[in-house]
Amino acid sequence: MCPQSRLSSQSEAMALQSVRNMRGNTRCVDCEAQNPDWASLNLGALICIECSGIHRNLGTHLSRVRSLDLDEWPLELIKFQKCYIQITVLCIVYNVENNVNNFNSK
Repeated sequence: MCPQSRLSSQSEAMALQSVRNMRGNTRCVDCEAQNPDWASLNLGALICIECSGIHRNLGTHLSRVRSLDLDEWPLELIKFQKCYIQITVLCIVYNVENNVNNFNSK
């Protein structure tokens, strides 16, 4: 964990680390750079610092980003982000499997 991390407790640090370790979070969702350290709150995905700048330039009405190391992460926000990521992964998996099943049934 980064020494200047603003996490206020060990439980928050552990919860945020579990978000980092979730399936699909080892690469930036936009450019596939390794070890992304920013989160897109509205996408429920991790992004790299370069892509976070692009997201910030879109404006907060379109994209909200937060640093995993530099910004505050209340435990409730971490839980929400983790749940959102799980839902996003399930939707992707379901859509892929659904499309394959539809293709195979023809």
